[in-house]
Amino acid sequence: MDGKAEALRQVAAGLQQCLAEGASKEKRHLLFMKGLACIAELKNQNQAVCEETETMQGATAKAKGQIDAAELSLQNLLYEKAHYLKEIRACQSFRSKYTEEDIDLIPEEKFRSSAPEQFREGWEDPHKLMLQRLEHEKHLRGKAISAVEEEKSRRDALVARVAQQRAKLSQIEEQLTAVRTIAEPLRLRLSVPPMKQHQQQLRQLEQLPQPLHTAYLQLRAAQEAFGLPAEISISGGAAEAGTAQQSDSAEPMEEDGAEAASADDAELEPGEQPLPKRRRPSGASDPSAAQEHAFTVLINVKAPLSRAVRLCWLPALQLMTAAAASKAEQAALASLFPDDDGLYIPSQVAHAAAGGRLTWDAARLDRPYRWAQDLAGLQFLPPVDAADKAGAESTGVGPQEARKMIQASAVLEKLCAGS
Repeated sequence: MDGKAEALRQVAAGLQQCLAEGASKEKRHLLFMKGLACIAELKNQNQAVCEETETMQGATAKAKGQIDAAELSLQNLLYEKAHYLKEIRACQSFRSKYTEEDIDLIPEEKFRSSAPEQFREGWEDPHKLMLQRLEHEKHLRGKAISAVEEEKSRRDALVARVAQQRAKLSQIEEQLTAVRTIAEPLRLRLSVPPMKQHQQQLRQLEQLPQPLHTAYLQLRAAQEAFGLPAEISISGGAAEAGTAQQSDSAEPMEEDGAEAASADDAELEPGEQPLPKRRRPSGASDPSAAQEHAFTVLINVKAPLSRAVRLCWLPALQLMTAAAASKAEQAALASLFPDDDGLYIPSQVAHAAAGGRLTWDAARLDRPYRWAQDLAGLQFLPPVDAADKAGAESTGVGPQEARKMIQASAVLEKLCAGS
Protein backbone atom coordinates (compact mmCIF):
# COMPACT_ATOMS: atom_id res chain seq x y z
CA MET A 1 0.00 0.00 0.00
CA ASP A 2 2.91 2.34 0.67
CA GLY A 3 4.32 1.57 -2.82
CA LYS A 4 1.01 2.51 -4.48
CA ALA A 5 0.93 5.76 -2.56
CA GLU A 6 4.51 6.51 -3.63
CA ALA A 7 3.59 5.74 -7.27
CA LEU A 8 0.59 8.04 -6.99
CA ARG A 9 2.81 10.79 -5.65
CA GLN A 10 5.19 10.27 -8.59
CA VAL A 11 2.24 10.48 -11.04
CA ALA A 12 1.11 13.70 -9.39
CA ALA A 13 4.64 15.10 -9.64
CA GLY A 14 4.84 14.05 -13.34
CA LEU A 15 1.52 15.80 -14.10
CA GLN A 16 2.76 18.96 -12.44
CA GLN A 17 5.96 18.77 -14.44
CA CYS A 18 3.99 18.22 -17.69
CA LEU A 19 1.84 21.21 -16.96
CA ALA A 20 4.89 23.28 -16.24
CA GLU A 21 6.73 22.15 -19.41
CA GLY A 22 3.62 22.21 -21.57
CA ALA A 23 3.85 18.54 -22.48
CA SER A 24 1.54 16.91 -24.99
CA LYS A 25 -1.99 15.87 -24.21
CA GLU A 26 -1.31 12.17 -24.72
CA LYS A 27 1.48 12.18 -22.18
CA ARG A 28 -0.77 13.96 -19.68
CA HIS A 29 -3.59 11.55 -20.38
CA LEU A 30 -1.25 8.60 -19.89
CA LEU A 31 -0.09 9.95 -16.54
CA PHE A 32 -3.71 10.69 -15.60
CA MET A 33 -4.83 7.13 -16.32
CA LYS A 34 -1.84 5.78 -14.43
CA GLY A 35 -2.87 7.95 -11.48
CA LEU A 36 -6.47 6.67 -11.69
CA ALA A 37 -5.16 3.10 -11.62
CA CYS A 38 -3.10 3.86 -8.53
CA ILE A 39 -6.10 5.46 -6.88
CA ALA A 40 -8.25 2.43 -7.67
CA GLU A 41 -5.65 0.06 -6.25
CA LEU A 42 -5.36 2.26 -3.13
CA LYS A 43 -9.13 2.19 -2.72
CA ASN A 44 -9.14 -1.60 -3.04
CA GLN A 45 -6.35 -1.94 -0.52
CA ASN A 46 -8.06 0.55 1.83
CA GLN A 47 -11.32 -1.38 1.55
CA ALA A 48 -9.47 -4.62 2.33
CA VAL A 49 -7.83 -2.98 5.33
CA CYS A 50 -11.20 -1.70 6.53
CA GLU A 51 -12.78 -5.11 6.12
CA GLU A 52 -9.87 -6.72 7.96
CA THR A 53 -10.15 -4.07 10.69
CA GLU A 54 -13.85 -4.74 11.08
CA THR A 55 -13.12 -8.45 11.28
CA MET A 56 -10.46 -7.86 13.90
CA GLN A 57 -12.75 -5.55 15.86
CA GLY A 58 -15.46 -8.20 15.88
CA ALA A 59 -13.05 -10.87 17.04
CA THR A 60 -11.65 -8.47 19.64
CA ALA A 61 -15.14 -7.61 20.89
CA LYS A 62 -16.02 -11.29 21.09
CA ALA A 63 -12.80 -12.08 22.97
CA LYS A 64 -13.39 -9.11 25.26
CA GLY A 65 -16.88 -10.37 26.03
CA GLN A 66 -15.49 -13.75 26.91
CA ILE A 67 -12.82 -12.14 29.09
CA ASP A 68 -15.44 -9.96 30.82
CA ALA A 69 -17.64 -13.00 31.45
CA ALA A 70 -14.67 -14.93 32.81
CA GLU A 71 -13.70 -11.94 35.01
CA LEU A 72 -17.27 -11.64 36.31
CA SER A 73 -17.38 -15.36 37.08
CA LEU A 74 -14.03 -15.06 38.83
CA GLN A 75 -15.25 -12.15 40.95
CA ASN A 76 -18.42 -14.07 41.83
CA LEU A 77 -16.37 -17.09 42.82
CA LEU A 78 -14.02 -14.94 44.92
CA TYR A 79 -17.03 -13.33 46.64
CA GLU A 80 -18.61 -16.70 47.37
CA LYS A 81 -15.27 -18.00 48.63
CA ALA A 82 -14.90 -15.02 50.98
CA HIS A 83 -18.49 -15.51 52.19
CA TYR A 84 -17.96 -19.22 52.81
CA LEU A 85 -14.67 -18.59 54.62
CA LYS A 86 -16.39 -16.00 56.80
CA GLU A 87 -19.21 -18.41 57.65
CA ILE A 88 -16.69 -21.19 58.38
CA ARG A 89 -14.76 -18.91 60.74
CA ALA A 90 -18.01 -17.86 62.41
CA CYS A 91 -19.03 -21.48 62.88
CA GLN A 92 -15.60 -22.46 64.15
CA SER A 93 -15.54 -19.58 66.64
CA PHE A 94 -19.18 -19.98 67.68
CA ARG A 95 -19.71 -20.50 71.39
CA SER A 96 -23.24 -21.30 72.44
CA LYS A 97 -24.59 -19.58 75.53
CA TYR A 98 -25.88 -23.01 76.58
CA THR A 99 -23.09 -25.38 77.58
CA GLU A 100 -23.46 -29.09 78.29
CA GLU A 101 -23.82 -28.21 81.95
CA ASP A 102 -26.61 -25.73 81.14
CA ILE A 103 -28.44 -28.25 78.98
CA ASP A 104 -27.72 -30.81 81.69
CA LEU A 105 -26.77 -33.61 79.32
CA ILE A 106 -25.80 -36.89 80.84
CA PRO A 107 -22.01 -37.48 80.81
CA GLU A 108 -20.55 -38.85 77.60
CA GLU A 109 -19.22 -41.98 79.33
CA LYS A 110 -22.65 -42.79 80.71
CA PHE A 111 -24.23 -42.11 77.31
CA ARG A 112 -21.81 -44.46 75.56
CA SER A 113 -22.52 -47.21 78.07
CA SER A 114 -26.29 -46.86 78.40
CA ALA A 115 -27.54 -45.44 75.08
CA PRO A 116 -30.04 -47.62 73.17
CA GLU A 117 -29.12 -49.04 69.78
CA GLN A 118 -31.02 -46.36 67.89
CA PHE A 119 -28.62 -43.70 69.19
CA ARG A 120 -25.36 -45.55 68.40
CA GLU A 121 -24.79 -44.41 64.80
CA GLY A 122 -22.02 -42.05 63.68
CA TRP A 123 -20.15 -41.83 66.96
CA GLU A 124 -16.86 -41.42 65.07
CA ASP A 125 -17.85 -37.87 64.10
CA PRO A 126 -17.94 -35.54 67.14
CA HIS A 127 -20.74 -33.51 65.55
CA LYS A 128 -22.93 -36.56 64.96
CA LEU A 129 -22.09 -37.80 68.45
CA MET A 130 -23.39 -34.54 69.92
CA LEU A 131 -26.53 -34.78 67.79
CA GLN A 132 -27.12 -38.32 69.04
CA ARG A 133 -26.65 -37.15 72.62
CA LEU A 134 -29.15 -34.35 72.07
CA GLU A 135 -31.65 -36.76 70.51
CA HIS A 136 -31.16 -39.15 73.41
CA GLU A 137 -31.70 -36.33 75.89
CA LYS A 138 -34.82 -35.27 74.01
CA HIS A 139 -36.10 -38.85 74.16
CA LEU A 140 -35.47 -39.08 77.91
CA ARG A 141 -37.07 -35.74 78.61
CA GLY A 142 -40.07 -36.68 76.53
CA LYS A 143 -40.55 -39.75 78.70
CA ALA A 144 -40.07 -37.59 81.79
CA ILE A 145 -42.71 -35.14 80.56
CA SER A 146 -45.10 -38.03 79.99
CA ALA A 147 -44.44 -39.25 83.53
CA VAL A 148 -45.01 -35.72 84.86
CA GLU A 149 -48.30 -35.49 82.99
CA GLU A 150 -49.38 -38.81 84.48
CA GLU A 151 -48.42 -37.59 87.95
CA LYS A 152 -50.34 -34.37 87.34
CA SER A 153 -53.38 -36.42 86.40
CA ARG A 154 -52.99 -38.44 89.59
CA ARG A 155 -52.52 -35.23 91.55
CA ASP A 156 -55.69 -33.73 90.08
CA ALA A 157 -57.57 -36.89 90.97
CA LEU A 158 -56.17 -36.77 94.49
CA VAL A 159 -57.03 -33.07 94.78
CA ALA A 160 -60.61 -33.84 93.79
CA ARG A 161 -60.68 -36.68 96.30
CA VAL A 162 -59.21 -34.46 99.00
CA ALA A 163 -61.82 -31.83 98.23
CA GLN A 164 -64.54 -34.43 98.74
CA GLN A 165 -62.93 -35.57 101.99
CA ARG A 166 -62.65 -31.96 103.15
CA ALA A 167 -66.32 -31.45 102.45
CA LYS A 168 -67.05 -34.50 104.58
CA LEU A 169 -64.68 -33.27 107.29
CA SER A 170 -66.35 -29.87 107.33
CA GLN A 171 -69.65 -31.60 107.98
CA ILE A 172 -68.03 -33.70 110.71
CA GLU A 173 -66.47 -30.51 112.17
CA GLU A 174 -69.89 -28.96 112.45
CA GLN A 175 -71.16 -32.05 114.23
CA LEU A 176 -68.12 -32.06 116.55
CA THR A 177 -68.69 -28.39 117.34
CA ALA A 178 -72.21 -29.22 118.38
CA VAL A 179 -70.93 -32.14 120.48
CA ARG A 180 -68.29 -29.92 122.16
CA THR A 181 -70.91 -27.31 122.92
CA ILE A 182 -73.07 -29.95 124.59
CA ALA A 183 -70.09 -31.51 126.45
CA GLU A 184 -68.58 -28.20 127.68
CA PRO A 185 -70.50 -28.16 131.01
CA LEU A 186 -69.41 -31.76 131.68
CA ARG A 187 -65.76 -30.87 130.90
CA LEU A 188 -65.84 -27.97 133.34
CA ARG A 189 -67.44 -30.16 136.00
CA LEU A 190 -64.73 -32.85 135.60
CA SER A 191 -61.89 -30.25 135.35
CA VAL A 192 -60.64 -31.64 132.05
CA PRO A 193 -58.10 -29.29 130.37
CA PRO A 194 -59.09 -27.65 127.09
CA MET A 195 -58.32 -29.52 123.87
CA LYS A 196 -55.78 -26.95 122.60
CA GLN A 197 -53.83 -27.07 125.83
CA HIS A 198 -53.93 -30.87 125.76
CA GLN A 199 -52.63 -30.95 122.18
CA GLN A 200 -49.80 -28.58 123.10
CA GLN A 201 -48.84 -30.83 126.00
CA LEU A 202 -48.86 -33.84 123.67
CA ARG A 203 -46.52 -32.07 121.21
CA GLN A 204 -44.16 -31.14 124.03
CA LEU A 205 -44.34 -34.67 125.39
CA GLU A 206 -43.24 -36.08 122.02
CA GLN A 207 -40.13 -33.87 122.09
CA LEU A 208 -39.05 -34.84 125.60
CA PRO A 209 -36.00 -37.10 125.99
CA GLN A 210 -36.83 -40.55 127.33
CA PRO A 211 -35.85 -39.87 131.01
CA LEU A 212 -37.95 -36.69 131.21
CA HIS A 213 -40.76 -38.45 129.34
CA THR A 214 -40.76 -41.29 131.88
CA ALA A 215 -40.63 -38.91 134.85
CA TYR A 216 -43.47 -36.78 133.50
CA LEU A 217 -45.74 -39.78 132.89
CA GLN A 218 -45.05 -41.28 136.33
CA LEU A 219 -45.62 -38.00 138.17
CA ARG A 220 -48.74 -37.17 136.17
CA ALA A 221 -50.20 -40.63 136.73
CA ALA A 222 -49.49 -40.47 140.48
CA GLN A 223 -50.99 -36.98 140.78
CA GLU A 224 -54.19 -37.98 138.97
CA ALA A 225 -54.47 -41.35 140.74
CA PHE A 226 -54.04 -40.02 144.30
CA GLY A 227 -55.48 -36.54 143.76
CA LEU A 228 -52.42 -34.83 145.21
CA PRO A 229 -52.34 -31.00 145.32
CA ALA A 230 -49.60 -30.64 142.72
CA GLU A 231 -49.39 -29.57 139.12
CA ILE A 232 -47.09 -31.36 136.66
CA SER A 233 -46.14 -29.40 133.54
CA ILE A 234 -43.51 -29.18 130.81
CA SER A 235 -41.36 -26.11 130.30
CA GLY A 236 -39.22 -25.24 127.28
CA GLY A 237 -39.54 -24.61 123.55
CA ALA A 238 -39.02 -26.58 120.36
CA ALA A 239 -36.64 -23.92 118.98
CA GLU A 240 -34.38 -24.21 122.02
CA ALA A 241 -34.46 -28.00 121.75
CA GLY A 242 -33.41 -27.83 118.09
CA THR A 243 -30.55 -25.46 118.95
CA ALA A 244 -29.36 -27.80 121.68
CA GLN A 245 -29.43 -30.78 119.33
CA GLN A 246 -27.41 -28.86 116.72
CA SER A 247 -24.81 -27.86 119.31
CA ASP A 248 -24.55 -31.48 120.47
CA SER A 249 -24.11 -32.71 116.90
CA ALA A 250 -21.45 -30.06 116.21
CA GLU A 251 -19.18 -31.08 119.11
CA PRO A 252 -15.63 -31.98 118.00
CA MET A 253 -14.23 -35.45 118.14
CA GLU A 254 -12.07 -36.33 121.10
CA GLU A 255 -8.40 -35.66 120.38
CA ASP A 256 -6.89 -36.82 123.68
CA GLY A 257 -4.69 -39.81 123.28
CA ALA A 258 -4.44 -39.44 119.50
CA GLU A 259 -0.89 -40.74 119.52
CA ALA A 260 -1.93 -43.80 121.53
CA ALA A 261 -4.83 -44.42 119.16
CA SER A 262 -2.53 -44.22 116.15
CA ALA A 263 -0.12 -46.64 117.87
CA ASP A 264 -2.99 -49.04 118.56
CA ASP A 265 -4.06 -48.80 114.92
CA ALA A 266 -0.52 -49.67 113.86
CA GLU A 267 -0.63 -52.83 115.96
CA LEU A 268 -3.88 -54.06 114.41
CA GLU A 269 -3.85 -57.44 112.73
CA PRO A 270 -4.70 -57.63 109.01
CA GLY A 271 -8.45 -57.41 108.51
CA GLU A 272 -9.12 -55.79 111.90
CA GLN A 273 -10.96 -52.48 111.98
CA PRO A 274 -9.79 -49.64 114.27
CA LEU A 275 -12.13 -48.57 117.05
CA PRO A 276 -14.21 -45.51 116.15
CA LYS A 277 -13.41 -42.28 117.93
CA ARG A 278 -16.00 -41.22 120.48
CA ARG A 279 -17.15 -37.70 121.09
CA ARG A 280 -16.22 -35.99 124.31
CA PRO A 281 -19.29 -34.14 125.62
CA SER A 282 -18.78 -30.42 126.04
CA GLY A 283 -18.13 -29.54 129.67
CA ALA A 284 -18.23 -33.16 130.85
CA SER A 285 -15.23 -32.75 133.15
CA ASP A 286 -17.09 -30.01 135.05
CA PRO A 287 -20.73 -30.71 135.99
CA SER A 288 -21.42 -26.99 136.23
CA ALA A 289 -20.60 -26.66 132.51
CA ALA A 290 -22.87 -29.55 131.43
CA GLN A 291 -25.68 -28.19 129.29
CA GLU A 292 -29.24 -28.93 130.32
CA HIS A 293 -31.81 -30.14 127.84
CA ALA A 294 -34.13 -27.43 126.52
CA PHE A 295 -37.20 -29.11 128.06
CA THR A 296 -37.72 -29.54 131.80
CA VAL A 297 -40.49 -31.02 133.96
CA LEU A 298 -41.93 -28.70 136.61
CA ILE A 299 -43.55 -29.89 139.86
CA ASN A 300 -45.59 -27.11 141.46
CA VAL A 301 -46.92 -28.04 144.91
CA LYS A 302 -49.94 -25.93 145.90
CA ALA A 303 -50.64 -26.93 149.52
CA PRO A 304 -49.89 -26.89 152.40
CA LEU A 305 -46.98 -24.70 151.22
CA SER A 306 -46.05 -23.51 147.77
CA ARG A 307 -43.01 -25.32 146.39
CA ALA A 308 -41.53 -25.65 142.91
CA VAL A 309 -39.13 -28.39 141.81
CA ARG A 310 -37.57 -28.50 138.37
CA LEU A 311 -36.41 -31.82 136.88
CA CYS A 312 -33.56 -31.32 134.39
CA TRP A 313 -31.83 -33.78 132.08
CA LEU A 314 -28.07 -33.50 131.46
CA PRO A 315 -27.35 -35.35 128.18
CA ALA A 316 -23.57 -35.05 128.55
CA LEU A 317 -23.56 -36.79 131.95
CA GLN A 318 -26.67 -38.96 131.42
CA LEU A 319 -28.05 -37.75 134.77
CA MET A 320 -31.38 -36.41 135.99
CA THR A 321 -31.19 -33.51 138.44
CA ALA A 322 -33.79 -31.91 140.68
CA ALA A 323 -33.39 -28.15 141.12
CA ALA A 324 -34.84 -26.13 143.97
CA ALA A 325 -35.65 -22.44 143.95
CA SER A 326 -33.71 -21.59 147.11
CA LYS A 327 -31.23 -22.98 149.60
CA ALA A 328 -34.01 -23.79 152.08
CA GLU A 329 -35.91 -25.82 149.51
CA GLN A 330 -32.64 -27.48 148.48
CA ALA A 331 -32.14 -28.61 152.08
CA ALA A 332 -35.68 -29.99 152.07
CA LEU A 333 -34.99 -31.93 148.88
CA ALA A 334 -31.73 -33.27 150.34
CA SER A 335 -33.64 -34.63 153.35
CA LEU A 336 -36.59 -35.94 151.36
CA PHE A 337 -35.31 -39.54 151.57
CA PRO A 338 -32.70 -40.93 153.95
CA ASP A 339 -29.11 -41.37 152.74
CA ASP A 340 -29.82 -39.36 149.58
CA ASP A 341 -28.36 -35.86 149.76
CA GLY A 342 -27.78 -35.71 146.00
CA LEU A 343 -23.99 -35.42 146.17
CA TYR A 344 -23.25 -39.03 145.29
CA ILE A 345 -23.15 -39.71 141.55
CA PRO A 346 -24.18 -43.32 140.90
CA SER A 347 -23.67 -43.20 137.11
CA GLN A 348 -20.39 -44.66 135.90
CA VAL A 349 -21.16 -43.08 132.52
CA ALA A 350 -20.88 -39.63 134.09
CA HIS A 351 -17.51 -40.53 135.64
CA ALA A 352 -16.28 -41.88 132.30
CA ALA A 353 -17.49 -38.78 130.46
CA ALA A 354 -15.64 -36.60 132.98
CA GLY A 355 -12.45 -38.55 132.35
CA GLY A 356 -12.09 -39.53 136.01
CA ARG A 357 -13.78 -39.20 139.37
CA LEU A 358 -16.68 -36.72 139.13
CA THR A 359 -17.72 -34.75 142.21
CA TRP A 360 -20.80 -32.58 142.56
CA ASP A 361 -20.63 -29.04 143.89
CA ALA A 362 -22.66 -28.81 147.11
CA ALA A 363 -23.37 -25.12 146.49
CA ARG A 364 -25.46 -25.86 143.41
CA LEU A 365 -29.25 -25.77 143.66
CA ASP A 366 -29.64 -28.80 141.41
CA ARG A 367 -28.43 -32.24 142.45
CA PRO A 368 -28.63 -35.74 140.96
CA TYR A 369 -30.79 -37.30 143.71
CA ARG A 370 -31.41 -41.03 143.63
CA TRP A 371 -35.16 -40.50 143.62
CA ALA A 372 -34.75 -38.24 140.54
CA GLN A 373 -32.96 -41.08 138.74
CA ASP A 374 -35.75 -43.46 139.83
CA LEU A 375 -38.38 -41.10 138.40
CA ALA A 376 -36.48 -41.14 135.11
CA GLY A 377 -36.41 -44.95 135.12
CA LEU A 378 -32.60 -45.04 135.35
CA GLN A 379 -30.87 -47.94 137.07
CA PHE A 380 -27.10 -47.98 137.54
CA LEU A 381 -24.74 -50.86 138.12
CA PRO A 382 -22.80 -50.74 141.39
CA PRO A 383 -19.15 -49.60 141.22
CA VAL A 384 -16.55 -52.30 140.64
CA ASP A 385 -13.36 -50.68 142.00
CA ALA A 386 -12.41 -50.12 145.61
CA ALA A 387 -12.84 -46.36 145.53
CA ASP A 388 -16.39 -46.61 144.21
CA LYS A 389 -17.22 -49.37 146.73
CA ALA A 390 -15.99 -47.16 149.56
CA GLY A 391 -18.14 -44.29 148.28
CA ALA A 392 -21.16 -46.56 148.09
CA GLU A 393 -20.65 -47.82 151.66
CA SER A 394 -20.18 -44.27 153.01
CA THR A 395 -23.50 -43.15 151.51
CA GLY A 396 -25.34 -46.33 152.30
CA VAL A 397 -25.98 -47.19 148.67
CA GLY A 398 -25.35 -50.84 147.98
CA PRO A 399 -26.19 -53.21 145.14
CA GLN A 400 -29.35 -54.50 146.78
CA GLU A 401 -30.64 -51.05 147.73
CA ALA A 402 -29.90 -49.60 144.29
CA ARG A 403 -32.46 -51.96 142.77
CA LYS A 404 -35.30 -50.61 144.94
CA MET A 405 -36.95 -47.94 142.82
CA ILE A 406 -38.63 -45.07 144.64
CA GLN A 407 -42.18 -44.64 143.34
CA ALA A 408 -43.41 -41.33 141.94
CA SER A 409 -46.33 -41.38 144.38
CA ALA A 410 -43.90 -41.43 147.32
CA VAL A 411 -41.98 -38.46 145.92
CA LEU A 412 -45.16 -36.42 145.38
CA GLU A 413 -46.55 -37.32 148.81
CA LYS A 414 -43.36 -36.18 150.54
CA LEU A 415 -43.23 -32.98 148.49
CA CYS A 416 -46.88 -32.21 149.24
CA ALA A 417 -46.43 -33.11 152.91
CA GLY A 418 -43.76 -30.42 153.21
CA SER A 419 -41.07 -32.80 154.47
